[in-house]
Amino acid sequence: MTFHLESALWDMPQTENIFPILMLSYVHLLAHLRRCFAYCSIFHQNHEFEVEELVLLWMAEGFIQPVGVRRLEDLGADYFHDLYSRSFFQRYKNTSNETVYKMHDLIHDMARVVSKDICFHTEYNSSNCYPLFGNACHLSLLHDNSQQIELKVSLKNERLRTFLLMSSNVSSRAELHPELFQHLQFLRVLGLSNIGIAELPNSVDKLEYLRYLNLSRNPISHLPESMCRLAALQTLKLTSCPQLRDLPKDMKNLANLRHLHFDVEGQLQSMPLQFGRLTNLQTLFAYIVGRKKGNDIGELKNMNGLRGSLCIKNIEHILDLKDAVEAKLGMKTCLDKLELQWRKLRSGLDPQLLDRRRNEQAEVLANLQPHENVKELVIQNYCGVIYPNWLSQLWRKFTSIHLQGLKYCDNLPSLGQLPFLKYFAISDLPSSKYVVITFMVRAMLRHSLRESFQLHDMSALLHWRNVSSDAMPCLNSFTFMVVII
Repeated sequence: MTFHLESALWDMPQTENIFPILMLSYVHLLAHLRRCFAYCSIFHQNHEFEVEELVLLWMAEGFIQPVGVRRLEDLGADYFHDLYSRSFFQRYKNTSNETVYKMHDLIHDMARVVSKDICFHTEYNSSNCYPLFGNACHLSLLHDNSQQIELKVSLKNERLRTFLLMSSNVSSRAELHPELFQHLQFLRVLGLSNIGIAELPNSVDKLEYLRYLNLSRNPISHLPESMCRLAALQTLKLTSCPQLRDLPKDMKNLANLRHLHFDVEGQLQSMPLQFGRLTNLQTLFAYIVGRKKGNDIGELKNMNGLRGSLCIKNIEHILDLKDAVEAKLGMKTCLDKLELQWRKLRSGLDPQLLDRRRNEQAEVLANLQPHENVKELVIQNYCGVIYPNWLSQLWRKFTSIHLQGLKYCDNLPSLGQLPFLKYFAISDLPSSKYVVITFMVRAMLRHSLRESFQLHDMSALLHWRNVSSDAMPCLNSFTFMVVII
């Protein structure tokens, strides 16, 4: 028999009378769900949970039981929604209109009760930072002032599996003792985001069981090569590290890495050599094409597990058509969004060289054909004069297309065969003189482009052709904007 908490729980006053009911609901959970629920007590009350993040932590702790060939991430999402369906979490929109989840205070209190002596959450205090945590396996410290954080070798606990140092203060500064990690060698999860660290100690390689490492929002400029000996690492988070310019050279050795997070528009200049050996990668926000064999676009060849969003940058470095084919974008069946970025050509190029670049880019784009499952497409700074045939194929599932900075295209692609298109944006196309609307040619498209049609910075636009009053009857938003300097 399955016990569900009534949704009215969220409106009930805090009283001890409700605790027996809550505990009854908890004890009837399956064992793996009880572990996952109790683990949430290491976060403070009112913490905003993101499903993907929580699942990655559960994975790192080994809480998710394999079932056949299903991804652990999908199984973990099922775990979460099972708990949510029993009212252990509440869903709402945050200030950024993103869906997040919270625990009711009573639920959080119960999580602390059932995880007592195993999970520990406290505020950082330099005068009393290292109490005896007893048998604690999971520890989080909350730091919310400008006091410098000093993590010393006296932080010792061989049972510790999770260590999260969390801060809400942008001016936080932390100092990690060079030998700190020698005493935490059994860690599975290490979270050091937003604590102001400028470097990671070389002793990080002592964490041979580490599966999750979060260094986001720190002024880190480089990562130690010793990190590449973390053979068990599954998740590495490096978002909002604006000073980070390079990834470790031997990153190819992180064979179990599944999720690599870093800023698409960050300072990274290139990918490490033989990056394509990371064939278990599922999350890769950006791939930066290099000029050398070993960091060219061909490294994407066997990374067919990539999913979500992928931005391919510096495509101008692809000079051999075979390399574009070698990337095998058509084999990436789980990608939802693909962004293809060239860097802008410098002004004053020799006309013959410019023509050669145009032809090269047209051939390259034609051979960067994505799988039909891609729904969002962005093409930026492409200097060819023609569009690839695959852009308007009938079976494409594009719901969103954005063409930006296509400097030499004097017309637009015919998108009349795209039945699912909802959003179409064109920006910074200074040579486009004609916009020929072919939407009414296809009845199915007339009823699909319903969200938004935007034209920005079309300074050479002379004609708007074939537009009738019923060309786009379902359109919600039309924007035409020209910036005049």
